[in-house]
Amino acid sequence: MDNSAQSPLYRVAIIEDETLLLGLLTEFFSRSGRFLVVGAFSNGSAAVTKICLMPPDLIVMDLQLPDMNGLTVIQAIRERVSVMPKILVLSNNTNPLLIKQLIKSGVRGILQKGVAASELLSACERVLLGGLCLNLPDGDLADLAMAPISDSAPALTAREIEILDLVVRGRRSKEIAAVLNLSARTVDKHRENLMKKLGINDTAGLVRYAAKTGMLTTVGSGSSAPMESASIQSPVS
Repeated sequence: MDNSAQSPLYRVAIIEDETLLLGLLTEFFSRSGRFLVVGAFSNGSAAVTKICLMPPDLIVMDLQLPDMNGLTVIQAIRERVSVMPKILVLSNNTNPLLIKQLIKSGVRGILQKGVAASELLSACERVLLGGLCLNLPDGDLADLAMAPISDSAPALTAREIEILDLVVRGRRSKEIAAVLNLSARTVDKHRENLMKKLGINDTAGLVRYAAKTGMLTTVGSGSSAPMESASIQSPVS
């Protein structure tokens, strides 16, 4: 009888709004023999609530969520936990400014959707060991090296990112206040601070900033194509 100790499973939480892909990822990690799925979430607010109560070792997440911007989710978790889980993002948005913002937010892995299952597994393990894993086309890697975001770039709080997200979605201050359970005056103050921090004077400027940094394309439905989940399907069938 083999009495050798089995390595403990890594605890992983998955955040993906597309039901099919969420199911495939959950099954894939569950059957990998290396991970224990402790949460599978289709929206950001539920993910933040549960993950902050019991943080996993790793979060694998999409940026396109129906209720929250992916950066907002990351910032919200970071502000509420003592030990931040490692994060790997699955996204086809290769905007170099967004990627640098994600890395500044603590994301250690960024893979395009449709990546081979073996590469996803390898990337997760590399991230868990403290490595950085970027699966990007060569041209995007070159753009990333030239992107002007630096450590001196304005750091937005989770609340400011939430408000920027909702402004980009076309919400007015009263609507934002209702969504975030704040007073309209508090929303206006956050909005004022956000504009001052970014050196922007109007709403159109905020939208242009979101588009330039890639945050604009993380808002909305933007579901992934069915073929993108095919590479996850075969290892778990």
